[in-house]
Amino acid sequence: SCPALDDIVHLASQRGLAAKLSGAGGGGAAMVLFHPKEDETGLVAELEGAGYKSKVVHWSGKGHGVRFVGEEGHDD
Repeated sequence: SCPALDDIVHLASQRGLAAKLSGAGGGGAAMVLFHPKEDETGLVAELEGAGYKSKVVHWSGKGHGVRFVGEEGHDD
């Protein structure tokens, strides 16, 4: 991790979102997952206002999904 990635994780967590860090110690990247019904524009504007680059990616189709572990109805 680095201070910039820690900041991105903090900004995401303030909105009740989780971030995943990726990289090999050279700066890396952070990915924040949104529910399809959530609006990402607020976080994107905040990140870009803080000087971070962002890319919004939408994907769907059979075989893709997000499992919310530990929530009601999901014991694994």
